[in-house]
Amino acid sequence: MGVYVEQEYRIKRAKGTGRDPKSPKLSGRHIHASKSAFNHKVRHGADKKAYTWTPTKEVTFKITGSGKTAAGIKNGIDYITRNGELEAYCYDGKGSEQTGKGEDFNREFTSTLSKGNDYSRTYRGENIDHVKNMVFSPPPEAGVSREDALKATVEFLKETYPNHAFVAVYHDDKEDHPHVHVNIKLRDEETGRRLRLTKSETRKFRNGFHRKLKGMGYDVTATWKKDPERKREIERLQAENPKRLRNVYKVVDFGETSYQNKAGEKRTPFLTYETLKGGKQVTIWGKDLKNHFESEKLQPGTLIKVKKLAPTLVRSPMFNDDGTVAGYRETHRNNWQIENIALSGTENVRFMSVKPGSRKRATLKSSYPENMSKVTISGLLLNTGLQRIQKNIKN
Repeated sequence: MGVYVEQEYRIKRAKGTGRDPKSPKLSGRHIHASKSAFNHKVRHGADKKAYTWTPTKEVTFKITGSGKTAAGIKNGIDYITRNGELEAYCYDGKGSEQTGKGEDFNREFTSTLSKGNDYSRTYRGENIDHVKNMVFSPPPEAGVSREDALKATVEFLKETYPNHAFVAVYHDDKEDHPHVHVNIKLRDEETGRRLRLTKSETRKFRNGFHRKLKGMGYDVTATWKKDPERKREIERLQAENPKRLRNVYKVVDFGETSYQNKAGEKRTPFLTYETLKGGKQVTIWGKDLKNHFESEKLQPGTLIKVKKLAPTLVRSPMFNDDGTVAGYRETHRNNWQIENIALSGTENVRFMSVKPGSRKRATLKSSYPENMSKVTISGLLLNTGLQRIQKNIKN
């Protein structure tokens, strides 16, 4: 914050200490005033600060409105198509699709979204929604093309809600905000049931749009800042054993896409995770990551430990024009160790064998840290003992 003060009223930091007989002695009031917050703002408040800004990679999803009547549904379609000037993609919820524009085209698909709805139904004295209007927005810095944005939206909706009719239109009238408008019919064309857009259901829209763009090679993310269930899990693990959460990360996304998200590169398995405190995201690449996806039962939000192992030397032959081998190119392939800490259970517990008659007590060997709570270890022992008893009974 800058503060303008006339020159004669400005306060300068006191330089005289009174030790030198020739220097004027300053009172405590002057010294205190020179160190005040007001004086600091006078001298430094107008300084220009250097700010760093990192472009976001987040895809966004938003419900913008609804259609409660036939007229409201028509107005929604006219708005997103600019009264028929923009081209629209339409799906009737029964397997038929077409693309077009114009007033006649709008009129036809307004009828598709309007028919079959019970406009007499009310909830708390108001008409219920029959069509939901929503917007899918990729981050501008990702450079998603018009075709890919529409393709990602349409493919997700058809795969997830195949019996719901919808209209999709791409807008790029705002330079920094390309987006796809979708008006989707809530009534299922096959069963007649209505789609309830709960919080968990709306997450599917954003995650599905993100997943489709990620599969096309775009560097985008879809993280959720508030996750109560994951927060409670972290608090439980922290209370159980504080050291156990060292070097633990949360899975954000995983799968296969173009290496380093560059078009034309070979599809390579990737894993994106973030730190629990700062929320910093890191993406790792490696051919062996695919083996961990199923074995560790990874899901977005899973808590994992990541360790980089020694790389594997790979020698690829280089050929001459006549087909003979000219030499070999050596590269190093990354290897990773992924551990889902939620899967650490009784399979990691074993007993040392004790000879009959020995005075030694049976001790527990485990991959858990030494200071794990006794309650947890007792539970593991009990579970392991029950499994052994059941095995002996069967035999």
